[in-house]
Amino acid sequence: MPNGPIGARAASSHALPLVMTLHGSDVAVSERSRSIGRVARWSLRRSAAVTAPSEDLLERARRLGAHGLLECTPYGSDVSAFEVAPGVLEEVRRRLGFASESIVVAGVGRLIPVKGFEYLLEAHAVAVAAVPELRLVLVGDGDARSDLEQRADELGVSGTVVFAGAAARTEIPAYM
Repeated sequence: MPNGPIGARAASSHALPLVMTLHGSDVAVSERSRSIGRVARWSLRRSAAVTAPSEDLLERARRLGAHGLLECTPYGSDVSAFEVAPGVLEEVRRRLGFASESIVVAGVGRLIPVKGFEYLLEAHAVAVAAVPELRLVLVGDGDARSDLEQRADELGVSGTVVFAGAAARTEIPAYM
């Protein structure tokens, strides 16, 4: 969205259709800021198509003025990028304090309310009651970390959850 006005001007001057791709924070900022929202609405009204990785973002874009073709295009990934060298998984498990028989679920992302990590914690609390060897590792940092740590305590699962903190992009495959 930040490049929407430039793209709209270029598309208009060359009689080309404008296709905008939304990511998430761009929409959130447009919803909160009157001036940025005005520019976003101007750009979205001039778009022939809008893509976004979720139906929620498309609906929010629609409320901002998007029309025409609105297409949900989930992000893809190169699965080969998630291959790890032999021994790395065992090292990560050891560092996190997980036994070899532990079943590990990983959540990776910025720890902010909109990401929904509190729901993952709640689901983990239910699941670990039935599967005691289940462990959860949350990789990332953010404003909601202390709230999530407190919620894990409240749910009685803090002993089965590890908050690993921020990790370099190259480290993520080992956690996954």
